[in-house]
Amino acid sequence: DIFYYFEGLLGTKVSQSIHPAGMVISPVTLADNYGVFDKDGDICLMLDMDEVHDIGLVKYDFLILSNIEIIRNTYRMLGKPYPKSHEINWNDEKVWDDMIKCPIGIFQMESDFSFQLLKKFKPRSIFDMSLVTACIRPSGASYREDLISRIKHKNPSKIIDDILSENNGYLVYQEDIIKFLQEVCGLTGSEADTVRRGIAKKKMDILESMMPRILEGYCLKSDKPKEEAEREANEFIKIIEDASSYMFGYNHSVAYCMIGYMCAYLRYYYPYEFITCYLNNASSEEDVKKGTELAQVYGIKISPPKYGISKDNYNYDKEQRVIVKGLSSIKYFSSKAANELFELSKAENPATFLELLFLISQTSINSRQLDALIKIDFFSKFGNCREICAIKELFEFFKEGNIKSIKKESVKNVNIKNIVDKYANGKRKDGSEAALYSFKSPDNVRECMLECEAYVYSLHMDDLELKVKIQNTLDILGYVGVLTNNQSDIRRLVIADCQPMKSKTTGGVWGYRLKTISIGSGKTAQITVTSRIYDRQPIKKGDIIYANTVNKNSMGYWYLQKYDIEY
Repeated sequence: DIFYYFEGLLGTKVSQSIHPAGMVISPVTLADNYGVFDKDGDICLMLDMDEVHDIGLVKYDFLILSNIEIIRNTYRMLGKPYPKSHEINWNDEKVWDDMIKCPIGIFQMESDFSFQLLKKFKPRSIFDMSLVTACIRPSGASYREDLISRIKHKNPSKIIDDILSENNGYLVYQEDIIKFLQEVCGLTGSEADTVRRGIAKKKMDILESMMPRILEGYCLKSDKPKEEAEREANEFIKIIEDASSYMFGYNHSVAYCMIGYMCAYLRYYYPYEFITCYLNNASSEEDVKKGTELAQVYGIKISPPKYGISKDNYNYDKEQRVIVKGLSSIKYFSSKAANELFELSKAENPATFLELLFLISQTSINSRQLDALIKIDFFSKFGNCREICAIKELFEFFKEGNIKSIKKESVKNVNIKNIVDKYANGKRKDGSEAALYSFKSPDNVRECMLECEAYVYSLHMDDLELKVKIQNTLDILGYVGVLTNNQSDIRRLVIADCQPMKSKTTGGVWGYRLKTISIGSGKTAQITVTSRIYDRQPIKKGDIIYANTVNKNSMGYWYLQKYDIEY
């Protein structure tokens, strides 16, 4: 009974899956010729991708690439249309030189492995870059180092050398196999591609069935004796077998390199716009880190969120020549609220924070969102955190300018009391002292509030302690968002991490690796401090130190020699 049911179930399709990027484009109707089924709203062909090739249909792979989005968004920011290929200068020497300066943002070249190969090869054309892109694939393992070193390869015969002349003699692309089988061995284009796919998928029966024609065709082209010609052909077929599994297509590789070059072009000529769009398309913290590193390479400042220049996402402010972080990453803060603030800053020009609060009260921004912005020093244009907090308290005390009367006992500050006396009536009709201050009109309230604000500014309150401000940004933004842009603060470092470093031989701790963030520049760095120095003044995560003496050793590592713990 078990085997009865087993035989019945064996080979039964139990699931339907679809190619993530594959589409068949055909001159004949597919539903009635081959059959289709519905998969979660997608119309799918009743054939798998191998069968599609076998019956002569063409499958296109439409890949979704974030780099295309970065390029498109950069051109939008520049106010230019996405260029056509003939409108681009593919031979710009400055772009090729800059490409090997840094891997970040260059499509297909961001890994250290691929970038080191690119840097060594020093491409000067799309086709140079294509060779590097293709040889990164597993099929390039046997010849990769020689190709990158520009060592010319000799093949079994001159016929094969001529076919591979553009690749310096190496079998690099899928199209090289097709060219060999078609131009040398006499197979049709369709037959050549069928054999190529058969070899790649280890379907050796396809190759075996075609071998007589392949050998015959090669022998007809060769000027060698038949036995020697067949040996050459078999030798090259073996090379094809070894290399074909994960071989790149020439058209695929060139297309990838065109995208990579466009990234490099925009990165070189429009770094602010490119990096802004790179950061806005980041899909992980690692992407954000890379985008920030790229800004440092080009000497571009990335500012924490600031009033007047911040939107929901990263934004490039041309006037201040700075990329500023967005507000959408803040908890409870919507894109709508962030962009409302930005539009408000452009439409109005409030001279003081109180005037801005009146404008904000007409938007969707609530008190919790406002408090978060104050804590991260978003409104530093109007004063420091303590001043801004005091003015917001005044705004709330006067009920956003809508108050009609105030209990005199609630006005405890003598100076504020004197100001309120000027704008409100504190007496009864008989001239005696009343328990309340009464305002005649909303205009009187606003004038009173503005004078109270001026009084707050006149106090010149000290700002919050640096450590408190750093903790605020960590709590709200998730990162250290304090940046002074002062040269005197370059050596003032926040300790983002502190990890012990142990000796491989003894297992003892010989030093500590510090991940630091400069309060002056915003740059991150890794610095080592030896145990001998560390033990005198232990450092922990969250500390703020002043780096008095920092040295670089012969290996290029930075060492902290002398420091003071400030907080």
